[in-house]
Amino acid sequence: MKLSEKESLVIQARLMFKNDLNLSLKWLESKGFPMKKTQYYNTLNRLDSMGAERLFEIAKTFPAFHADEIEKFVLIEQQLYEQYYQEKAPINKARILKMIADIQPLITALHDSTQYILETNGKFTEFLSRKQEERAE
Repeated sequence: MKLSEKESLVIQARLMFKNDLNLSLKWLESKGFPMKKTQYYNTLNRLDSMGAERLFEIAKTFPAFHADEIEKFVLIEQQLYEQYYQEKAPINKARILKMIADIQPLITALHDSTQYILETNGKFTEFLSRKQEERAE
């Protein structure tokens, strides 16, 4: 589900201005979307009611994103090791090893979050099957 520009801006206004309705409405007007208080709240309520669907659409990109990020950090690690083996100065070798050590927590975090996403993907499978059933009817 692709959000309209107006819907995206309403979400941004809520995030930026929290509970300050007047600032939210002024900001939306400055972006070319003037609206009344009821229209703002109706839009938020509709978007909130579609939260699971919006989250599912976002989550569909997680596996590819995580795979790309993991591969990027593995490539960086490989390049750093190549530089390490080519380097002659001990201080530079130590700096490269520090860089390698610094990216390890990032790689581990990506692996952990990817595992979590894959394990919890079943929560969205039920939602998807309901949507497919609705389309079939």
